[in-house]
Amino acid sequence: MVTFVVRIWYPIDKWSAFLGFIQVAFADVPRDLSFFVIGVIAYRRKWFLNMPKKNGKVWLLVGLAPAGCYYGLFLTGHPYFSPGGLNVQSLAYDFWEAFLCSGLCIGLLVLFRENLNSQGTLAKNLAGSTYAVYLFHVPVVVFLQYATWHTDMAAIIKFTMVTLAAIPMTFLISSYIRRLPVARRVL
Repeated sequence: MVTFVVRIWYPIDKWSAFLGFIQVAFADVPRDLSFFVIGVIAYRRKWFLNMPKKNGKVWLLVGLAPAGCYYGLFLTGHPYFSPGGLNVQSLAYDFWEAFLCSGLCIGLLVLFRENLNSQGTLAKNLAGSTYAVYLFHVPVVVFLQYATWHTDMAAIIKFTMVTLAAIPMTFLISSYIRRLPVARRVL
């Protein structure tokens, strides 16, 4: 409901300058902030380590069902949802999104815990940098977007190039930052 209320004034993909220079999509803040807080609580209470496999399967279905419905509706060309505003379509979208995100997050965590719970050296190093990547990916992506801004390439080519360059660049930068003495305590 908080997401619905925020999206009345800040629909999806409306970016605003926070503190005058940080670009924020306020439409996503309630969801992202609640996932962060609930994730911290879940980690500390070991909810995902103790969740039965059966419950994880149910949650995965809870996430996959809305995804299937949405993409089915999308393929028919009908705009059943609204990205914001004070209307039923926006409320429906916000509830759809909450079930999809919650179901997939919980279900995939349990699925991976049960079936893909191992990692090599590279995966371990990459996993150690994920929080730093979360913090530092936006400047890297924006830099690369500006670098391709005035080229004559198709948008999909630019998107692919930025994506393929941003992922390793962000992990390398984050790995370097994590090695700094001041960052070891934080990251």
